[in-house]
Amino acid sequence: MREMTHAKRKLSYEKTIELLKEGEHGILALNGDDGYPYSVPITYSYFDECIYFHSASHGYKIDILKKNPKASFSVILNVEVLPSKFSAKFESIIATGDIYFVEDKEEKNKILIDLIDRYSPEYKEMGMKFVNGPLGEKTAVFKMKIKEITGKGKYS
Repeated sequence: MREMTHAKRKLSYEKTIELLKEGEHGILALNGDDGYPYSVPITYSYFDECIYFHSASHGYKIDILKKNPKASFSVILNVEVLPSKFSAKFESIIATGDIYFVEDKEEKNKILIDLIDRYSPEYKEMGMKFVNGPLGEKTAVFKMKIKEITGKGKYS
């Protein structure tokens, strides 16, 4: 991995993971067709040292991942534009790794339930009907095994 240009802004591993758990949305970047990158905003969950997400079981993202599992995932948090400084305060994370389709039903359900707990806890009963019903069966679930992760913070 390359050295960060502003190394003094590098966050500790512990702070980076804390922010990753706090974030709600990220951008998943994949190696698309003809050498063009493909990035897509997603909701996610983090546990067991992996980033988890879900999607429809078909589409461009699925096609890409079947060809090449290498990915980058980024999250930005606590952004405050500083107009007079032509800058911004922020915290960010970039992770790279390989993405795997989760096929095991028990693991898949665990991930879907974690996503419900994270984003829709007040709708858990309805969410469980989704997980255990036909839509849950059709939903693709992935895990990104992190190879490298860095966090960066700019506070002034």
